[in-house]
Amino acid sequence: MKWPKSITIFLLDTEKKMPLNNLSVFIELKTRKKNNYTFGPKVSNEEGAVTFEREAVKNEIYETLKEFPMDYVSTLSECEDIFKIIVGGKNEILKRFNYVKAYYPDEAEKLNKIISKLRILEKGELVYECKLQDTISLFI
Repeated sequence: MKWPKSITIFLLDTEKKMPLNNLSVFIELKTRKKNNYTFGPKVSNEEGAVTFEREAVKNEIYETLKEFPMDYVSTLSECEDIFKIIVGGKNEILKRFNYVKAYYPDEAEKLNKIISKLRILEKGELVYECKLQDTISLFI
């Protein structure tokens, strides 16, 4: 898979055609072997945008491979070019918070601050599958 320098996801209100800020966004990269990688949460800004940088994702994969060699084996270039975008995922955030709290208690406070500012979608968590590209607009 050829990962672009960054992926920017724009969240837009379907009816009002306005940006949606303060929504949590995760991305999940599919791997061919073992577990998929999940990155986030990122919080959409005033323009309804979140950006995932290639180098940050690559570094996080590297750290995950070092920390959990029995669970993960794929590098970024070995991930598939279809990935998931998870928006407004309260369940995903709580799952991530509990994990961070158990293994990295110092980081849990940072995540808790992010959680307190989030908007929760009335529709619940939304999951989109997309082909890898540098800019994606989602109408919610």
